[in-house]
Amino acid sequence: VLVLEDDMEFSSVFQMLWPDIQQQLQDLHWDFAYFSYTHVEGSKLTTPNTKHVEMRPLTGYLRCAHAYAVSRPTFAPLIQFLEEILKDNPIDVDGAYSLFRKKYPETITLRAEPQPVRDRASHSDLHNTGWRATWGGRILLRPARIIKNVFRRRF
Repeated sequence: VLVLEDDMEFSSVFQMLWPDIQQQLQDLHWDFAYFSYTHVEGSKLTTPNTKHVEMRPLTGYLRCAHAYAVSRPTFAPLIQFLEEILKDNPIDVDGAYSLFRKKYPETITLRAEPQPVRDRASHSDLHNTGWRATWGGRILLRPARIIKNVFRRRF
């Protein structure tokens, strides 16, 4: 199952890189495969010169996954786990996935390096605090987000 959040954006070279990524996913055993994330030291984004993306093992924690896949065998146990944990403990989905991986250490998680997908600058519920959450704050920040997205699309 491929999950693409509404604020994700493919890199300019994604279409060229996807066949290689797809082949790696077919050749490797995995439960989760992340294509966009934060909080992994040294991780980079693709550039127009990127020719290869490597699917690498991930053992630690990551956040802000905007594009990821869950393997068919993992999907049913993950749904059951999410239903159990979220009824008593409302947490963000990235945290829930990390708890799943911690509870089931045999879970194999891969991450794309460099990342072929990125988050688009947008108003996000993760930042829904303070002045940025107000109508005026969103209006003031919108031009900056547009400029940031246009600039980032070039890479």
